[in-house]
Order: sequence, then structure tokens, then C-alpha cells
Amino acid sequence: MEPMEPRIETRPAIKLVGVAFNPEQHGWHLVPSLWYRLCWEVPAIPNHARPGVSFGYAYAQDCPTPGIDTYLAGIEVTCFDDVPERLAKVTVPAGQYAAFTVKGGLGAIPEAYGFINETWLPQSGFREARCGAVEVYDERFVPSGLSEFEIRVAVERV
Repeated sequence: MEPMEPRIETRPAIKLVGVAFNPEQHGWHLVPSLWYRLCWEVPAIPNHARPGVSFGYAYAQDCPTPGIDTYLAGIEVTCFDDVPERLAKVTVPAGQYAAFTVKGGLGAIPEAYGFINETWLPQSGFREARCGAVEVYDERFVPSGLSEFEIRVAVERV
């Protein structure tokens, strides 16, 4: 993987709706099936903010110890009005983010997170502001081939 140099950006809060589960309890290997389920749910989600763009959001919700307890596969909405109860609703907080462009298919995800957490963060002058990260799959992403997507990590200066 080629080195990734992030953009440091101030991002507004965004509202996401989708399907979620606890990957630590059920296993990270089930994340692809969550995305498949999202495809079936998209028509039931009102108030789309960015058609064609989807988000993966790994975060700590009710975790008693530090770490990730929820992964959501979802889409951005303008508001939570009329969202079916079976779907998860979450607001990604506004703040400063390190935005990494990841080149490669989905297989690049583990290596990208390894680089971010083990190489970039320790030498960057930043620390993670909140546990978790946002993956952005826009028009640059092609599931079956080489593509690009973005990983955003909330950061603050050390």
C-alpha cells in the first residue's frame, strides 16, 4: 500500500440511517452481510441527503470499556423523520477529522486502519478524539474492482 497523507478537515455533523450490529460480539467477518442487508433497506429510508453515497461508521455506543461496539452501514439523511423503527439512526459528531483516501478494493481496509492507527497517529501530533471512524463510499468506489474510498478519523492536537 502506498503511504497515505490525510487532509485535516473540519466537518459538520451528519445524520446516518442504516443497519447496525456489534462486531466485537458477532464478528467483523459479518460486516459484508450487513452491507447486503442495507441494499434491501435503502428504498425504505426517507430524506436521502447524498444519493449514491454510503457510509460505514464504527463507533462506541454503550461500550463499558474503550473500543468499538457498533458498526453501521448506512446512508446520510437530512433528518430522522419517518425512518422505520427497525433501522438504526446515529449522528456523526461535527469536528476535526483526518481524511485518508484509500486506494484499492475492500481488501485494503485492514492495512489502511493499521497504517492510520500504528504509523500515522503516533507520529502525527494528533490523537484520536473519539473512538471509531467513518468510511465514505462515493462515486470513486467500485465494489468489484480497484477503487478509492475515504476513511475519516476524528482527531485533536496533542
